[in-house]
Amino acid sequence: MPSRAWAPRSRRCRPRRSATCCAPISSDAGSGSTSPASSRNEWRFRLIAFTLNGAPAALDLPEDVPLLAALREAAGLSGPRFGCGVEACGACHVLLDGRSVPSCLLPLSAVAGRAVTTVEGLGSETAPHPLQSAFLAEQAGQCGYCLSGILISAVALLQAKPDPDEAEVRAALEPHLCRCGSHNRIIRAVLRAAREGVPA
Repeated sequence: MPSRAWAPRSRRCRPRRSATCCAPISSDAGSGSTSPASSRNEWRFRLIAFTLNGAPAALDLPEDVPLLAALREAAGLSGPRFGCGVEACGACHVLLDGRSVPSCLLPLSAVAGRAVTTVEGLGSETAPHPLQSAFLAEQAGQCGYCLSGILISAVALLQAKPDPDEAEVRAALEPHLCRCGSHNRIIRAVLRAAREGVPA
């Protein structure tokens, strides 16, 4: 009997662009009648220092701007994706102190002094992370839009439990939607990486 996809869900995830998540985060956005100084006061700008993909980072942005917008627009990292904007699809997941969390609603101020890892911080084209190699070997992606978040959650799982069974992999990936139906290949890839060993 073929394996079932992880936890089918009836809810649908439609892209919903909110002004908070997707609007430009520059201080002079909006009408020309507002001065940059008054805009900065209104938006409560703050220098947020944290660790990003293993290196020190500091972003001078509104403290309540979503982490996803800060990563994509200010830090120039395109790995975390905007999917639904309501923490329902998993495309925006990042590691926060080793835990997989959605970043589309998480305020930037929440990561001050903490460690954030995006899919760009897992490996490189010449030295991929073992999970990335396993996903390639199993051809575990089609369009790839969901894979950055799935890889992040898989890394968190294998760091916490290096030898998970299939049920534990399915449970860890349940928050992630895959429109292409690559679920079974993704699960095989995570189990393959576990067998081959993933560094802590």
